[in-house]
Amino acid sequence: MTACKNEMKTNKLPVGSPILNLGSGSAAFRIDDSNPKRPLLMMASSQAGGDPSQYDWQPVAEGVEDMQIAVQLDTSDPPDAIGDVWVNSRDLQTSELGKARAVRISLVFRSMSPATGWSSGRRPALEDRPAATSQDGYIRRVLTTMVKLRNVPTEAKP
Repeated sequence: MTACKNEMKTNKLPVGSPILNLGSGSAAFRIDDSNPKRPLLMMASSQAGGDPSQYDWQPVAEGVEDMQIAVQLDTSDPPDAIGDVWVNSRDLQTSELGKARAVRISLVFRSMSPATGWSSGRRPALEDRPAATSQDGYIRRVLTTMVKLRNVPTEAKP
């Protein structure tokens, strides 16, 4: 299993880095595994709450069988810019929203068919989801990206 981790070590971009103005809006993501032979990462854009069954879901990528999200919270008193604990097994409480310091998104990509001669493949453990108990022969790769959130306090306010 190969895992990739993209992490920005500083808050500064290298000279000449492209800057994208993505504007504002919202998007929703989900995994569609209704066809087990062709799992899909789906996206609905410009959604702001409401009933997800009414969203206009569009496929983004094939072969994505799992997506896990974790939020790093600052639990120190006074607050600082450093996260202390990862939350991945529940929704955040309203009182925790201002304490978020980073978001970690992990995707599990799976080959579209089992690999000949490969019998030990199984979905890996990720965040709060345990590994699959049975082996199915699919080859998988995990991509994990951590995004540090901007505009967090650097020192306590008097």
